[in-house]
Amino acid sequence: MRIRLIAVLGACAAILVACGQSAIPSDDAAKNALPPNRYGASAAYDEGRATLEAFIADRMTGRYGIYTNLIDTAQDGTAASGHEILSESAGLLMRYYALSGRRDSFETSWNQARAVFDMDASFSYRYSPLSDRRYPVNAAVDDLRIIRALYEAGASFKDAAYTSEADRYGQRFYAYNVKDGRLYDFYDETHKTTNDFLTLCDIDLKTLGMLSLPENDKKRLLENARRKAEGGYLGDAFPFLRDALRLRQGGIRVSPWTSVPWNR
Repeated sequence: MRIRLIAVLGACAAILVACGQSAIPSDDAAKNALPPNRYGASAAYDEGRATLEAFIADRMTGRYGIYTNLIDTAQDGTAASGHEILSESAGLLMRYYALSGRRDSFETSWNQARAVFDMDASFSYRYSPLSDRRYPVNAAVDDLRIIRALYEAGASFKDAAYTSEADRYGQRFYAYNVKDGRLYDFYDETHKTTNDFLTLCDIDLKTLGMLSLPENDKKRLLENARRKAEGGYLGDAFPFLRDALRLRQGGIRVSPWTSVPWNR
């Protein structure tokens, strides 16, 4: 689920570096949705941004959204590849359009993402056009990115309808991806269950703090998530996190998986 788009979307993600910020906002999600800076808004980036956008639109985009890779594959691997579509990419593009104030482009991207990824309990993390397969599993961090984009659109375009959608999808996310105040990586709609661990780089405290939830539920969720993040910190001399913490009955076991940056 953490397949990253090729360097092209890496550059796009760099424009949205605020994705990794984890300050907890106030309860007024719409009021506090927008970051203080609009990333990539400087005139110095105009030419490069236009070139990047043209490449994504002309070479990396199809009927269902942004491709995972420029060159197509059989789209049958365990990881997304070729012209498969990821909800991760849709959320990045939605955030970009919201932060750059392009309402029509945002609406088009949101309508497309909703049609391709929206399921009963979550957003599918992946769609294969060749097999017309929508994978029945979400990725918590990708759902949160789409929800955050809706909050940012509500603030940027001064449209309460987007904020209401963000509230609704956020409440759905909480109902399926959170159990006993604990956030989990994914929800499987086929088996009606979550996984049993939390990957630390999936902890998006900023967006979790935006969710429209009862105060006690939100406080418990944020405290648990923050505690897990702090527990995975390796130290100031080497500011990285352990990749995941297993959340099992009988205690927490640190996974030996690859470390990731603290501020991701």
